[in-house]
Amino acid sequence: MKVDAADAVNAISSGQRDKRYQENNPDGDVAEDGAAFQDDFILFGIPEHDLTPEVQAAITRLIGDVETLTLHLGRAQAQIAELEKLADHDALVPVLNRRAFMRELNRQIALANRYGHPVSILYFDVDNMKRINDRLTHAAGDAALLAVGDALTRYSRTFDLVARLGGDEFGMILPHTDQQHAEDMAKRLADAVARAEPQINGTTIPLTVSYGAYGLTQDDDAEGALAHADRLMYAFKKQRHLKDGGAVRQ
Repeated sequence: MKVDAADAVNAISSGQRDKRYQENNPDGDVAEDGAAFQDDFILFGIPEHDLTPEVQAAITRLIGDVETLTLHLGRAQAQIAELEKLADHDALVPVLNRRAFMRELNRQIALANRYGHPVSILYFDVDNMKRINDRLTHAAGDAALLAVGDALTRYSRTFDLVARLGGDEFGMILPHTDQQHAEDMAKRLADAVARAEPQINGTTIPLTVSYGAYGLTQDDDAEGALAHADRLMYAFKKQRHLKDGGAVRQ
């Protein structure tokens, strides 16, 4: 039976015993040879006859201090967990930030090299972001970024990682995914973004993204792979705008 130390001190100071124990054991503890054990109460290794009022008071204070420290420790651990979460997440969009993305990409590269499974990354850039900010205010720009983050998260798999890499750029890590499947997924996600149609003050924000999909090789490191995906994204953006007869817009 677990004995609460504070209750034990109070019981001793008031001259009480565990009544339930006495009722169930009227003769006290008995050894195998039939001899009765001495009915001593020991608390924190201190026998009852040494538990003077001063010692009892000191133990009570100690118990109170431990309980206070335990409470403060719990609060500190909760605050640390919250700070760690903030350190890994974007300040605006509820996705990972670049720091967390690069750390996880390094980990996924190591796992892929060790076990031989494919891993790919996607690089997205919001089209015409400057025009959205200039014509519809920066609040519209924020709404657009939130809509992109929501679409990428909502229509990806549970084990994919979504991050805002900075400004109007987003990245995704696709474990166990080769180049072809990554390209297919990038197109589906871009279509999902185009269907999002976020609004600001009753005005629908036209939203499209350009993307690059890159399947990593054994020779890739995180920075090099991300740069490769970025180049593929820019080539996609340039080709699409040339097809539309216009210059590449940022």
